Amino acid sequence: MFSILIRENLFIYPLPILSVVVEMSEVEIRFKVPTGLKEEMEELPGMEEMVVEFIRLKIFEHELKKSKELQRFIFESLSAKSKLTLADAIELGAKMKEGMLEELKEKGLL
Repeated sequence: MFSILIRENLFIYPLPILSVVVEMSEVEIRFKVPTGLKEEMEELPGMEEMVVEFIRLKIFEHELKKSKELQRFIFESLSAKSKLTLADAIELGAKMKEGMLEELKEKGLL
């Protein structure tokens, strides 16, 4: 399973072939939210940690979209334990392809 290890101020992305380490220093980020949302946020404990985790997740998603090697690693990790047959995998791939084609048509890109 792919995981992000955090030690002190370092993000460590363990991969089978290489490790990427990015040094971080603390910064303050401010943003505006509607009053109603602010009130709901104040009711939740640990909101700051949730926001930081959300930002880390979005950074990871962005890196995943850019990195074919990382995509392959995650795919291989998930498929290693899969009980799908070859026919199931081909059918699933065809459905995904159709869905992506429809999405591109809806966006007017095709």
